[in-house]
Parts: sequence; structure tokens; C-alpha cells
Amino acid sequence: MKRVLLAPNDFVGEKMAAPGIRYFHFARELARDGRFDVTLMVTNDPQEVKLDGVRAIGTLPRRHRQMRELARSFDVIVAQGGLDCRTMVYLAGTGVRTIYDLYAPLFEMLTFQGGLDSAGSEPRLRWEAYSLRHRILLLTGRAFIGANTAQRHALLGALAALGRISLEDYRLDPTLGHLVEAVGLGVDVEPPRATVEDVRAGLPHAREDDRVLIWPGNLWDWFDPETLIRAMARISATRDDIKLYCLGLRHPNSGYGGEMTTTGRTIRLAEELGVKDRTVFFDFGWITYEERQNYLLAADIGINVHSRHVETTFAYRTRILDYLWAGLPVVTTEGGALSDLVDRNGLGRTVRFEDVGSCVRAILELCDDRVEYARVRERVALFRRQITWQHAIQPLVELIEAPQSRVKAGATVRGLALRYAAARGRAATRRALVAGARSR
Repeated sequence: MKRVLLAPNDFVGEKMAAPGIRYFHFARELARDGRFDVTLMVTNDPQEVKLDGVRAIGTLPRRHRQMRELARSFDVIVAQGGLDCRTMVYLAGTGVRTIYDLYAPLFEMLTFQGGLDSAGSEPRLRWEAYSLRHRILLLTGRAFIGANTAQRHALLGALAALGRISLEDYRLDPTLGHLVEAVGLGVDVEPPRATVEDVRAGLPHAREDDRVLIWPGNLWDWFDPETLIRAMARISATRDDIKLYCLGLRHPNSGYGGEMTTTGRTIRLAEELGVKDRTVFFDFGWITYEERQNYLLAADIGINVHSRHVETTFAYRTRILDYLWAGLPVVTTEGGALSDLVDRNGLGRTVRFEDVGSCVRAILELCDDRVEYARVRERVALFRRQITWQHAIQPLVELIEAPQSRVKAGATVRGLALRYAAARGRAATRRALVAGARSR
């Protein structure tokens, strides 16, 4: 039985965002497989993890030392976003099969860092450090996973550019499937069932005959909620039976930076257009994982509206999977793996980037044409059987069992590690100087 350590970089427990949900199910499905002894290392209290057959442990303040000691106890480590640079360099010299999960790829971090304090030098220094760490990760990992085919192709290109793909890799597997795989997310086999008597009781001003649109989770800066708010304002000019609920706007992990700048702009726009607390509602409380189905079952349509940039090309909008699990037709902006999936399979409507009119038409078509709405729901119900967690996890199972090629953590990696430490130091110094100037 192979001993597998799963190391997510976000909370796993009662309140989870997509990264934590991913590892909750990784752990559950690998344990159910029967071939793996699974340990889940979490950044929150391990007592919050309730999974049969899975041992949960917490991270220690000196995580590098902890990982060095743990490495001797495991055959495989699957780490979300990689590990501490010192740990990655150390593990490259051991027999442990390290699989680094880049589900939130480089391009998402580029978008995130590029939107923070862009007037100063600190974002540039943070990005320099992150890019160096990314190179160390690619040079030291034994294998890698992304969430979709586009992410897999980007990883293969990056590995080729760094000289990580060898003749030995090709001879082991000409598809390079032993090196990089696409491992998406899935849905539960069983459809959601309400745990409360009235699922709409938690939605303010939601009447029985209203058509409810739901957008759960953060309004990250790479989303485009302003186009959706303008669409709602147009619709609300003549009717008040279509309502939008944006729920869980504050991430449960405060380390993710709390409220995004887009959130404030969106709320102000809703106020200016006169739709806030009339047909558009915002709630900052994060929904627990076990309660989310009640809110999904209260809705008629799941909404996802994002902007046009490089992050969209490689994104994997996991909230869309929750919509499909709940049998909801989806309205989503074009671009991205799951938006393409919605479009190809007739699971809702895709709209053009930043096109208010297109968004209005899509919402009204699904809200007012009851026959078409019923057809879409039937297609969603059939399709969700193809995207269960048991199916989604199989590429990871195969990658754990696959042969591995050698990794050479030599002078190049050590030089990158020194440059990374220096860049982080400069960023920290700049941050301290800015904070001091502001306090004065």
C-alpha cells in the first residue's frame, strides 16, 4: 500500500473554498480506492477534517523541518502550489515522488499580483520572487498536475523551456503522462438534498415565484461582476421578479487578503443603479460546505461572469461544477475550460465578454422560456453523471502509480534559491518602509 501525503495550501474543513474542496475529495477518493494509505496535512485545525480512512495532521511553524522529517514516512507527496523552496530542493534528492499541483496556475497569480498596489515597487519584487519559486518548483518536482488540458499544455511548455523534458522521459512514456496530467474537480455522485424545510428562507426578499440567480464565492478581481450588475439594472427597470444573490464575499481564510477591490466597486455600482437590496443582494458570510446545497437548490440559474485576460484562458471555474451538481442551468462568459463545456453540451448560455446586452438576453431566455429551461435542466442532469469525483481523480491515481524520471537539483536550482531569498527580502523591506511611511 503506497503511503500518500496530501498538502493543500488552503483550509480543509467546515468552511472551504475551491482549493480546500479539491483536497478534501482527493483524500476521500484515494482512501476509498484501497491502494493508498492517505494522510492530509492542513493549514487549519486538523480536528475539522472528518474523513473515514484519512489521517489529518496540522502544519507546524517550522514547516521545512517538519516536511524533512515526514518525507521518510511517505512514498508520494502531492502538494498544492508546491512547498517551501528548501523543502523542494531537499525532496528532489530523495526517492519520494513529489507531485506539485498547479491548479491555480502562474497566470492567476500574475493577475492577482498585478492588481495589488500597482503604483509601488513591492508588487514587482513579489512577482520576481514568485517567478523564481515557480522555476524552482518546475525543476525539482517529479511530476505535475493542472486542472484542465490548457493547464497541462502550459506546464509541458514551461518544462520544455527549462530543459526538464529528457529523452528518458519520452522513453518512459511518449505522451509524457508520467510527468504532467490534467486532474480536474468533480461532483458528488448523489445529487444535493435540502437540509432545511424552506431553502429560500435564507435569501432576503426571495418570493416563491421569483427567478433566482446565484453567484457564491469571492468577487475576485479577474471576474466581471459589473457587467452583470448593469444587466440586472436593465432587467429591473421593467420587472422585479428576477433577483441576483452574491453570497460568501469574504474568504474563510484571511490569509487570502480578504475583500477584493472589485467587491467594493460592484456594491457601489449596484447602489448607483438603484438595484442593491432591491433585486441584487450581497452577503459576506461564507457558506459552509455542508450547507451549500440549500442555497444552490434555492436558485434557478448559476452565474459566472469573468473578464478577458490570460487568467481566463487557463482558469477552471469550480463554482460551475457546483451549479451542475445542483442541476442548475449556467450563464457564463465565454472562454475557459468549463465555459467551453457549458457551450458544447448545451448546459446553459455563454455570453460575450463585457457585453451587457448579451448577458441580459441569456438571463431572460432561461427565465422566461420555461420549455427551454426544462430542456437545459434535463441535459444538466444527464451530464453531471460524467463528471463525478470518482472519475475526476483517476488521472491522479495513474500518476501516483506511474514510473518517474530523475531530477537533478544542482547548481542552477541552488542559484535560483539564493535569488529567491534575496527577492523576498527586498519585497519585505519595501513593504516595511511603505508601512512606516503610512503610519507617520
